[in-house]
Amino acid sequence: MAEDMERAKDVLRKGYEAFNRGDFDESADYLHPDVDWHRVADVEQSLEGRDAVRGNMEPEVWTKQQVELHGMEVIGESIVLDTTFHAEGAGSGIEINQTGYHLWKIKDGMGARFQFFNERDEAVRAAREQEGMT
Repeated sequence: MAEDMERAKDVLRKGYEAFNRGDFDESADYLHPDVDWHRVADVEQSLEGRDAVRGNMEPEVWTKQQVELHGMEVIGESIVLDTTFHAEGAGSGIEINQTGYHLWKIKDGMGARFQFFNERDEAVRAAREQEGMT
């Protein structure tokens, strides 16, 4: 089990590295085909499936975008990533540096469910709930 989660951490890391290079096809290849992607804003609809998530990766609002990984924490079959999203607005040139926590549910060694949280405690609580550890 621990070895499987180490492989899953590596898969996620490679996916983020590809995203940061702008290789969105490769980044999407590291996602589970049936990925359930909950967007950052609650008012936005979730994305279902690898193709939908891949289509959303194209920067429309940003001229550049990268996710910096600071750490990963395994909780059962889930992984919480400590991140900073760096981007520059396409029209405004305004730079954004948003810290946050990415919660991934792992299935078949790949990221199968994504959620964003502003606070680590919220991400950890959600991970424990989805793992039945509450």
